[in-house]
Amino acid sequence: MSLFVLICMQILFLSGAGHANSKPPESRIIPLHYPALYPESIAWDDGLGCFISGSMALGSLFSITENGTVEEFIQDIDYSRITATLGVTIDSHRQRILTVINNVFDNPSGFHGVACYDLNSKARLFLAKFDKQAWPNDITVDRISGFAFVTDSANDVIYKVSQSGEASEFVKDPLFKSQSIVAVDPAAVRSGLNGITFAEDYLLVIQSNSGKLFKVTLHDHHVHVVDMDECLVAADGISMRKDGLLIVVSTDMLWLVKSRDHWDSAFVVQEVPLDRSFNATSVTFRDPKYAIIAHAYFQDIFTIPNKGMDGLPGGQFRPVFSLQEVQLVGDPDNDPIWLIMIGVIFLVIFGAYKLQMWWFFKKYNQLKKDY
Repeated sequence: MSLFVLICMQILFLSGAGHANSKPPESRIIPLHYPALYPESIAWDDGLGCFISGSMALGSLFSITENGTVEEFIQDIDYSRITATLGVTIDSHRQRILTVINNVFDNPSGFHGVACYDLNSKARLFLAKFDKQAWPNDITVDRISGFAFVTDSANDVIYKVSQSGEASEFVKDPLFKSQSIVAVDPAAVRSGLNGITFAEDYLLVIQSNSGKLFKVTLHDHHVHVVDMDECLVAADGISMRKDGLLIVVSTDMLWLVKSRDHWDSAFVVQEVPLDRSFNATSVTFRDPKYAIIAHAYFQDIFTIPNKGMDGLPGGQFRPVFSLQEVQLVGDPDNDPIWLIMIGVIFLVIFGAYKLQMWWFFKKYNQLKKDY
């Protein structure tokens, strides 16, 4: 085996070992002192300089500062304290905030739907109500058209909501129902389409019970299962980072996912185990280097006897919730280790070439002397 090959193998081994033995990512917990918050979804807004969260129990929208100060941001008399506010998204291009309304606790005066508000005045722009059979969960906005897209976790449907609040079925594809269920947790088994995000001219949608990621093109409603070696079991919230990498969370894992072919296929570039007791449900980012995860603690609201939560069944006033900040890796295609490796390999090749040429001319001159 040549010296060149040995050197290259050593470089690859050392670079791989460096990544394998890297220390766990930095992480910190941000406590949220607000009783009964139960934040199912969270989004960051640069203009406001804070996070906006929904609430499973209180059914309002809340602002959360970087240090964890929580205040009620929008309360709507038509559904607050009656239903849950689940998915939240911010349409910064049109200065709007949209949230999913879900009558989780089957309140007689509750309903399912989507509410939209002006981000600055907080005035309601529309309230779109869905059928009782629906189970709306997460929401995203097409930055170009302004249409909102909502996942239905019980029926594996994606709805479309216009800027004026007209709701319609966008796609209901047999491919959604044909996936094998791999989740074990009962809540994840019951949950189909969940986290959703807009990317270029298509949507990316995660399915909790199958762990599959779907690409749905907007112009023809075509559904494609993203080809992945990994299965994102019980995945819930997703968020697209500015460099095009997708952040995905489940109750016990964070994945950072990358595609090189516009999401026909993808692969995991980072996995971070999470504490299952926090019940992570949503993820966003303020700084692309860090994921911000919402801890919902839903095990309390559904399993602990009621202690006076405005008549909502099965809950109690948990006094403190939390966000978790987790350090993320960069885009592996921009990883400086590869640039260093390319530079070193080039120097090795160039050095080997110079060595061969020196040896050749040395032999050549020796032969000339002999003759």
